[in-house]
Amino acid sequence: MKPIRLMHRLLSPLLKFALIFGSLLFLNACTHALKPVVLYDDNIAFDQYKSFAWASDKPYSVATDSTTTMSPMLLKKIQNSIEEKLIAKGYAKTNTEANPAIIVSFTVGSRDKIQIDTYPNGFFYGARSSRNRSGSGYGFWGNNIVDAYSYREGTLTIDIFDAQSKEPIWSGAVSKKLYGDVQNRADAIINDVVNTILTPFPPQPKTK
Repeated sequence: MKPIRLMHRLLSPLLKFALIFGSLLFLNACTHALKPVVLYDDNIAFDQYKSFAWASDKPYSVATDSTTTMSPMLLKKIQNSIEEKLIAKGYAKTNTEANPAIIVSFTVGSRDKIQIDTYPNGFFYGARSSRNRSGSGYGFWGNNIVDAYSYREGTLTIDIFDAQSKEPIWSGAVSKKLYGDVQNRADAIINDVVNTILTPFPPQPKTK
């Protein structure tokens, strides 16, 4: 029985480490998943709207707390992506003089931020250090590793108004961490964010 007990003692820390490490990976994946923040007037029958128009020739604004200059090309790419998504949903594009049902605008911005994560050091002895990471400890129950890194967070908000009343009826926003060579991935990032925001638009009618 002694070998079995010894094996149990050895496996217990490994299983604990595996469970915690797996949980960290799961939480990390959840953290990076895009989740829109949506607000809308639930008294509105959204199925009445069939057409849209942009609020103006430049239907965008840059967030006042943005620390990055937005290029005209980037803003145009965002506008085109929103337009394509709305048309794909069945809305006809028109202009403000042709009595559209809804008016669309958007706000974009980005900020430089720092994130600090702390997690178990693992089965290591002595000091560990790497770029943007430092920590020391002995064994699984040693000191924690502190992982600090800087990143840029971009935010896009799409606002939709009733064209007749000029009142806001729907708003959706997403914030996304931006890493690496963002410029060469701009189209994919923009389409992903716009798709995430507009997927829940229009809201489903309330069930009676």
